[in-house]
Amino acid sequence: HKLTDANSFNVRYHHDYPTAPDDSSDIEQFHTRIGNETHAWNAADTHLFGDTMVGEGRVSWSDIATTASLNSTAAIHPRELGFTNVDVTEPWYPIRVPVIQVDGNAGSFNFNPTQSPRVRASKVGSANYKLSWVAGRHNVKLGGEFVYKWQKTFRHHNSSSGQFVFNGEGTRRLSDGSGGLGMADFLLGLPATYSQATLFDKTDWTWSTHYYVQDDVRINRVTLNLGLRLDHQTPWIETGDRIGNYVPGQQSTRYPQAPRGLVYPGDEGVRQGIIRSSFKLNPRVGFAYDVRGDGRTAIRAGYGKFATVIEAILVSNMNEVPPFHPNVVLQDPFAFQDPWGPDR
Repeated sequence: HKLTDANSFNVRYHHDYPTAPDDSSDIEQFHTRIGNETHAWNAADTHLFGDTMVGEGRVSWSDIATTASLNSTAAIHPRELGFTNVDVTEPWYPIRVPVIQVDGNAGSFNFNPTQSPRVRASKVGSANYKLSWVAGRHNVKLGGEFVYKWQKTFRHHNSSSGQFVFNGEGTRRLSDGSGGLGMADFLLGLPATYSQATLFDKTDWTWSTHYYVQDDVRINRVTLNLGLRLDHQTPWIETGDRIGNYVPGQQSTRYPQAPRGLVYPGDEGVRQGIIRSSFKLNPRVGFAYDVRGDGRTAIRAGYGKFATVIEAILVSNMNEVPPFHPNVVLQDPFAFQDPWGPDR
């Protein structure tokens, strides 16, 4: 919308919701669909300050959620299948059938639900403003931007509802340890291992600010490009401080039973997000030389320092340290229907 001769304003909104099949399970009846829903808003304003200066401001927000529901066919409590001591690791976890993996030459298969229900949501907001100004030989641009990022991940691992592996160990010959068939172990109810893990569940956020100024200066047949950029990046924060880091020799007071060297936010000298906020000043310089003065042949060169933002994978890796996502593996479990045994 053109508000005045010198000012225009526009607003845009975009919504999209494509879906695709989730066939990661080997059991067709367990298949489900993954949806990726996007909401994006954008508002921009452009203002003319006379004949030589233009100001542009923009505010945007995007909300993206990738979700997959558990197929109701797989929402069966292990007790309904005859298991006496197989349960979800937390009372609020969705009920799912356990995973059964059979390996070997006599036949192999996976009885596995998809890694659902799951959600991966992200929100990104930004606000920026820039000025462009032409004055004589100078073409000056300066501006700044604020960026906010938030994301949540919640999904099952294969073993969050329990996972049995049959690989032939139970039917191998005692004399030399050879032979053995995974399918035979399965039919006899002799799992080699049983494992169970918690869900992958984390929520984290960060924000950053960015400022820049640059000037293109024309001096006869030479154009100089001079620029300077300041980037301020804060660390990703996990909302429950469910991250860890390694400091040689330090003993955690938050989790005193943790191995020496494994520390967490709240321990001495360990801050939220682990790392410090960073301030990076990055200069840039370049030139273009018109060899003949006819605009047809030019020699160009440039130099610059550039910074990148801290990726969310950093906090994801730190989120997977103990004790936040334990994974228990039982070698030679007590029994198929009761892998933990009567005393556990």
